[in-house]
Amino acid sequence: MKSLGSDNHSGIHPNVLEAIQKANVDHALSYGLDPLTKRYQDLIKSEFGEEAVGYPVFSGTGSNVLALSLALRPYEAVVCSELAHIHSSETGAPERFLGSKLLLVPIQFGAQGKITLEGLLQFWKELGNPHHVQPKIVSISQGTEVGTVYTPSEIR
Repeated sequence: MKSLGSDNHSGIHPNVLEAIQKANVDHALSYGLDPLTKRYQDLIKSEFGEEAVGYPVFSGTGSNVLALSLALRPYEAVVCSELAHIHSSETGAPERFLGSKLLLVPIQFGAQGKITLEGLLQFWKELGNPHHVQPKIVSISQGTEVGTVYTPSEIR
């Protein structure tokens, strides 16, 4: 049976398995001091600049939570569609591991699964109020969870 539900549903690609087998020889220093991790970090720096550091993670959920954790403080929040993958498909991981809220833009404010300015503005009325969580990040998916795509003007 084939499943397109997730990249986690299928077995490992033969090229990836072959690369793991080639890497699995002899002894190597741990905690990022091995030659493969050094090569990875060098590639990251060559693409994004000398200050860049890569953090390889196992899954999309892990990468989403890690990226958000690097940008948020506990009193800050992520604004996203109520259809957003980080809300509906990651089993509570963002809120559990971030200690931050996801502020959901209800469907009636969205257009075909997209967040609109009207939907965002409902969370900006409490900006600066120390008694309310502060919106810090707006999360959009390009394409959305229903397959629509934001135009450049919608993103602006």
